[in-house]
Amino acid sequence: VSAHCVCQHNTAGPHCERCSALFNARPWAPAEDSDPHECQRCDCNGHSSLCHFDPELYQASGGASGGVCDNCQHNTEGNNCERCKSNYFRNPRQELSHPEACLPCECDPDGTVPGSVCDPGTGRCVCKDNVQGDRCHLCKPGFAQLAAANPAGCRRCTCNTLGTRQDVPCDDDTGSCSCLPNVVGSDCGQCAAGHWDLGSGRGCRPC
Repeated sequence: VSAHCVCQHNTAGPHCERCSALFNARPWAPAEDSDPHECQRCDCNGHSSLCHFDPELYQASGGASGGVCDNCQHNTEGNNCERCKSNYFRNPRQELSHPEACLPCECDPDGTVPGSVCDPGTGRCVCKDNVQGDRCHLCKPGFAQLAAANPAGCRRCTCNTLGTRQDVPCDDDTGSCSCLPNVVGSDCGQCAAGHWDLGSGRGCRPC
């Protein structure tokens, strides 16, 4: 019957010849009477149960830690699973160690610059020129009809300034304008039947 070692100091293996899966922040060394050389836990912020030792990182840290976390979960990445993956952002309502520390960005593909990545701190998306909103889902004032095929996102509204209410923007979906009294047309560009004086800028008057 082969002897089986009872490992201590966060070691593992038939002869306790290596560090346990999550305890590779420092290199393994055999225990001595004066120093057990206890294996040190990697700081994975609760998003991994596995890490490996990186001697270059250990040297660069001045011997503080050489642990690199493997298989980061919950949409995290980094040596310590300390940041969110691309197109995820930090949830301000949760600690970094929480399973929901990183939330998916909800960028509108129609209004977002193709190939862009949302801000990992705020989740704010990179909008096309004529688009606004954290998710790039709204046309800027004076623009309408958000479309993926439009490189600028939204087209400029063609409201006639003389016949349009300046305090009301054009409709975000249709691009139709808000006309002054007795003014008609999708661009508010003509007087209603029996009315005139569009040039007054106050609406049309009866003939």
